[in-house]
Amino acid sequence: MARIVITTENAPALPAPLAQGIRKGPLLQASGQLPLDPEAARASISTSSPGGSGM
Repeated sequence: MARIVITTENAPALPAPLAQGIRKGPLLQASGQLPLDPEAARASISTSSPGGSGM
């Protein structure tokens, strides 16, 4: 079975040497989503939740 690396130029550059996705036969593994701010080129992380509970 061939291993196919899936990439797109429409997504922000990854901060590490990771693949955006890998397909091997019928199995597709997609990478997670980081909260990147494209204008600041850094992670945008909030410690509060919409409910205000903190978690």
